[in-house]
Amino acid sequence: MAATRRLVGKVVIGIFLFALLGGAHGSRPMVFLTEGQIKTARKRIVNYDWARRSYDSIERSARTWLNKRLDFPEGPTGWYHDYFCPEHGFFLRYNEQKPHEHYCPAGEHYVRGEKLDAYWRAITLRRIVDGARDLATVYAIERDRKFARAAGKMLLPFADYYGKYVQGRKPPRLMWQTLDEATYILHAVAAYELIYDSEVLSEEHRRRIEEKWLKPTAEFIKSQTRVIHNIHCWQNSAVLCIGLVLGDKSLVDFAIENPRSGFRRQMAEGVLDDGLWRECSFGYHFYTISALENTIIPAMNNGIDISAELATARKMFMAPILCADGQFELPSPNDGRGGVLTRHTRAYELAYFLFPDEEKFGGLLRRAYGASTTRRSGRDILFYGAEKLPKKALQPERASVNLTDSGLGILRSSRGRDSTYIAMDYGPHGGGHGHPDKLNVILSGLGQMFSPDLGSAGYGLKVHRSWYKQSLSHNVVVVDRKSQKASAGKLVDFRGTGDVKWVSARADEAYPGVRWQRTVFLCDDGYAVIADSLQSEKEHLFDWVYHCLGELDVAGVKMEVMSRERFGAGAGYDVPKDVRAGSTRKEVVATWQLDRTRRVLLRIPPVGGTNEVISAIAPGNPSMIEMPMIVQRKKQKTADFWAVIEPVKGKSRISRTVVSDGKLTVEQIDRKRRTYSVEGGHPAVAGGLSIQ
Repeated sequence: MAATRRLVGKVVIGIFLFALLGGAHGSRPMVFLTEGQIKTARKRIVNYDWARRSYDSIERSARTWLNKRLDFPEGPTGWYHDYFCPEHGFFLRYNEQKPHEHYCPAGEHYVRGEKLDAYWRAITLRRIVDGARDLATVYAIERDRKFARAAGKMLLPFADYYGKYVQGRKPPRLMWQTLDEATYILHAVAAYELIYDSEVLSEEHRRRIEEKWLKPTAEFIKSQTRVIHNIHCWQNSAVLCIGLVLGDKSLVDFAIENPRSGFRRQMAEGVLDDGLWRECSFGYHFYTISALENTIIPAMNNGIDISAELATARKMFMAPILCADGQFELPSPNDGRGGVLTRHTRAYELAYFLFPDEEKFGGLLRRAYGASTTRRSGRDILFYGAEKLPKKALQPERASVNLTDSGLGILRSSRGRDSTYIAMDYGPHGGGHGHPDKLNVILSGLGQMFSPDLGSAGYGLKVHRSWYKQSLSHNVVVVDRKSQKASAGKLVDFRGTGDVKWVSARADEAYPGVRWQRTVFLCDDGYAVIADSLQSEKEHLFDWVYHCLGELDVAGVKMEVMSRERFGAGAGYDVPKDVRAGSTRKEVVATWQLDRTRRVLLRIPPVGGTNEVISAIAPGNPSMIEMPMIVQRKKQKTADFWAVIEPVKGKSRISRTVVSDGKLTVEQIDRKRRTYSVEGGHPAVAGGLSIQ
């Protein structure tokens, strides 16, 4: 309570002095924060623990910058995706005192190199702008001009630094790419708007900031904004916010109305009908939401009608909820990582602010924070967060769902909390962030996503191109040891109800001349069946690939060391290690031991004679994690593959699997028997009763 009283006193005295001294010398532009939102935040700081935590964090940061000497780094800035340890794949840890040494927390060692130094300089510049924003925010709350003066003393030299840096440069930007130019300048605008009317900036000061820094930045970004893309959403936000703070209607109109790539166009063309961003990556879906936040809030604060776009935004927030597994983890098709949905609290704080009638958004926040909300804090929450969250936490989705535009078929079994979850990607390629992974399957159960899509690593790492962007790193069929052609799949059938559910799709364009249909069945008895049929007029080498976490053991076939020449080279085949192979006419059972009690079983029944089975140790993500893989290999014109995957805690329910006449029969220890088929391209299942 004592801390609260001190804070109340500071705010009241600051506002009193502000009014006594005459207030402002000009009405300030309102971009991210209105006076009403600031006034509400002051009350929240007094009344709510989460608001106090949020503000305390901002204030602590601001005080570190009050008398800090500004040292602008010399030299070019660098790329985020280069700032990863090349050995372990971890993002490096920044230290402002060590511009030439960059710490890898995984290997507990330092990494050196000019590309790393260059991104260190980019981080340093961002930190200066972020510091100015924190100082300006404390000024807005407390009206203590020392914070505004300190922010002004950071923005003014930054404007001069920018002018000198970009002079004669092509392209004329401060950061390594235009995306980074857009993201950092937003925080500069946020700082500038809050001290605009503080009297710490003279007319000449404001002219320097606006004409030497903000205006040329906006004009350059505007010149680079022309397509539907997550990057161009960020660029629109930057142009809009600079336009609002400068009072430049032409910039505002460009950002919102430009028929080629403005905000309205991005929302109409970039968001698919099922709510997922067009690059079909949950990582980039949320990255785009972050960009759109910086358009939506300023637009609403300035009376711009975006009601149609808000209806689309609502679908964007709902789509990930429909797609998360039982632990709220998202699949990671294409570049980026889906991550755990409950860690995307910033996005859902915005969602609940925009759509307070949607209980799922508030319920997700309750799920993320728990009953006490002691972990709830953040700048955006202070100003835009709901004061009270629902008492009831969101429960995992139970129904299967098919996102037809995104091409993501998700099956969920009906066995309670540890139910099995399967996602199959049959959708669009995803553009520049797409992977050659049509008909890839992702599996979850036993409390974790045990067979994930790896997503991507830092784009500057060699392993990103040599592994993560290759078909072999996915659960697909690889033809002739080459990655798929960029293509879209086509849905054949989806059944999301019953004790056996399925999704079936084709990818006939992935490998020209090869017709491929994959059908995934999910049985409520706790196992999945994957059926693949590939047909061609010519002979091909078909590699059926499956990756899983855990320690791998293969039973039913003798595995011996396989030469690199036999296994393959290029298109990812150079990456796996400890490659072994064996052949048999019997059922092969591969076991991935997740821990002492949990394991994943893969049963491979013989189809059409001898099975050649290959095992190897491949990288997970990050690359230091091992993720063993199994490959079934066949060389022929047409190939059929059957596989049964069963997550197990305790004893397996399955006694054996048999393929006969193109159909798979799964026999269980409780004497249940089911027969699966895809005759004429149509999935079907028969049986299910115990055989007496």
